[in-house]
Amino acid sequence: MTFEDSTRVGNFTPLSKILPNIVGRFQLTRQVTSAVICEEFRKVATTLWGEDVLTHLKPKFFQKELLMISVESSVWAQEVQFKKTAILDHFNKVFPKKPVKNIKTCVD
Repeated sequence: MTFEDSTRVGNFTPLSKILPNIVGRFQLTRQVTSAVICEEFRKVATTLWGEDVLTHLKPKFFQKELLMISVESSVWAQEVQFKKTAILDHFNKVFPKKPVKNIKTCVD
């Protein structure tokens, strides 16, 4: 019996069983981590400011422990700075390895 046989449900292998292997095999760990962190920022932003906030700001990229947030104005940049500690605390609770060390904004 192979690994694939032992993890199958019916004729299907659960995605949760094969995704980590695919991510590792194709060296996608950085990209997947970045996407997960950006998605988590969207969640925490809507929690802090409400559903409409994503029309005013959005995650631009995550790279080398820095989460860059694109904002529509300096007012929103200041809002992000006011909530920076709360956002970082949220990330520290969700991700035990604490990948996000800093948050910066850019007006687009």
